[in-house]
Amino acid sequence: MSKDPRFLGQPVLSQVLNYLPSRDILSELAQKEGADRYVKKFTAVEHLYTFLFAVASRVCTIRELNTALAAHEIKLKHLGIESSVARSTFSDANSRRTPKFFEEVYNFVLKNYLQVLSDSRLSTGEQSKRNRVYAMDSTTVPLFTSIFQGTAKENRQGQRKGGLKVHTVIDTVDSIPQFVYITDTIRHDSQEASALLNLPKGSTAVIDRGYYDFALFEKLNQKGIHYITRIKKNIRYETLQDLADTDRDPNTSLDYEIKLAIDRKNEYEIKERGHHCRLLAWYNPKTKSYDAYLTSLTELTGEEIHDTYAKRWKIETLFKKLKQNFNLSSFLSQSRKGIKIQIWCILIAFLLLETIHLKVDKKVAFSVMITDLSILVMTYIDFISFLNDPDKAKSYLKNQEKAPSKAPPIKQPRLPFDDLQL
Repeated sequence: MSKDPRFLGQPVLSQVLNYLPSRDILSELAQKEGADRYVKKFTAVEHLYTFLFAVASRVCTIRELNTALAAHEIKLKHLGIESSVARSTFSDANSRRTPKFFEEVYNFVLKNYLQVLSDSRLSTGEQSKRNRVYAMDSTTVPLFTSIFQGTAKENRQGQRKGGLKVHTVIDTVDSIPQFVYITDTIRHDSQEASALLNLPKGSTAVIDRGYYDFALFEKLNQKGIHYITRIKKNIRYETLQDLADTDRDPNTSLDYEIKLAIDRKNEYEIKERGHHCRLLAWYNPKTKSYDAYLTSLTELTGEEIHDTYAKRWKIETLFKKLKQNFNLSSFLSQSRKGIKIQIWCILIAFLLLETIHLKVDKKVAFSVMITDLSILVMTYIDFISFLNDPDKAKSYLKNQEKAPSKAPPIKQPRLPFDDLQL
């Protein structure tokens, strides 16, 4: 092997795993969540490393994973894996082990790298944390299975298209999932909207219409958290005051302070008071149509409300980025726990690779970095140096293991039709 500094003593995947907490910390998290209870081999940490290997190498089945691990049996100790895992052992671990351990690993990594990821994207004069804009939405992962319940109708074969929803809250500055909840598709979005109550005081949440909950909006007001959402056509409200004079935006055609009735059991105080907010209609010159919003922000103009809500598109970009670069169409398990574990491992890999992406001096597309990782997953080249100067690194890769000058001839086996004459 070359002594060039572009080569390291660790495979590329091992360099990625170095951004995880130490093995001792991971073992403590596993013990805390009971992930290794009654387990003699294939611990939760090895399970995590194996799944990250599957994500990085883009395998689609357990058989492919088993073959890939066996092909790199000698190098697996660099990853913290003693040996390749049997298919039955891997399947049993997916169906028995709790996904909570993998969720805690994601939250631990997020806590350590979030400030780095956020500060690197902040420009001069950027808003402080308390004035940040957060977006909440969900994406559906369809599955033709009875594991996760769905709301769709049965097809001709009598199957119902089930699936799961991944609810996410992101900071629109860094587009990193800060709160993640995985539920069945049959569960309504509004039941997961309480995650917004964890946002910093003074921040603003831009919310999809699927998270409509007037009682939640009132609780956000009480905590000093602002919100913006699009209005539904069928809502009923009481007009309290015309605010048109306070908005100097000429494209604002309607600006009212309104009261919304709250129908929520066991919350008599909120129900009696109702929810006071602002109803605003703004004419969009680009689309030549009116956009109507509900918001608790009273000082912004109609155009500023529109521009703030437009930041919600960043969460759609995040979902597209995840689905294009990671395998969310085929899973290595048919159990609820195994599917959730794989999604958490994909999110962990995304967080680690976003951190590495920031360390690359050259502007490399995230999709290109993921493809390079899948190709170089178990080679010993310095991954960041490769991304910074791939052409120069390829020449070293080419000469890493030179073939012998006089290779022995390949003996061609004799086939039964060799003696046939045409």
